[in-house]
Amino acid sequence: MINLDKYVQKVWKSETTEQKREAFKELLAVSHAKTDTKVKALRDIQTLSGKRLDTFATNFAFSGYGMKVK
Repeated sequence: MINLDKYVQKVWKSETTEQKREAFKELLAVSHAKTDTKVKALRDIQTLSGKRLDTFATNFAFSGYGMKVK
């Protein structure tokens, strides 16, 4: 299992929405998520900003660890 924590922290530490999106794309690139899940996540991050991107990144990582988030 890949440790996604450092990628999530990079999203959290990013100052602008665009930096957060780019950091999230790095998280997606290293994750073992299915292709469909990655495509959906890429679409979803285009409408999110700030804290919502932080939360989405956290939930995405938790899901990758097998801790489903509703």
